Amino acid sequence: MRLAGNIAAFDEGDQDSQDFAELAQGLDGIKVFITEDAGISEDMGKTVKKYLKSSNLEELMKVKDKDATVKFYIKEGRDEDHVSELLLFVSDINSDELDMGNRKFESVLVSLTGDIDLNKIGALTRKMNLPEELNEVGGR
Repeated sequence: MRLAGNIAAFDEGDQDSQDFAELAQGLDGIKVFITEDAGISEDMGKTVKKYLKSSNLEELMKVKDKDATVKFYIKEGRDEDHVSELLLFVSDINSDELDMGNRKFESVLVSLTGDIDLNKIGALTRKMNLPEELNEVGGR
């Protein structure tokens, strides 16, 4: 059973909404972990490294700037436009440079599993306010 098998509330005239609905229908799971604690952030980094060694994920892209370091990992899917897992790990977050209200995030970890169409990722980034660098994933 798919995680978001029946998304009825989208604007049929809006391509982003259609892309998002199609992408969501292919998802089996979404996990999001966010911490404001430096110790937990360090543990998250160690856990990600350990998981990467035991999985078939490969680094797709790394984006580092003054605000954060964002790493994207993927596991192959049914063809070159699809992946079965997309892992996003954001660390070294400079909360002083980012407008997050009074929150001081240390790390963010997002795992998407299922049949993920990389060409639809742009819709996901816009609808869920994920990092815009994900838009580049479809053009890998």
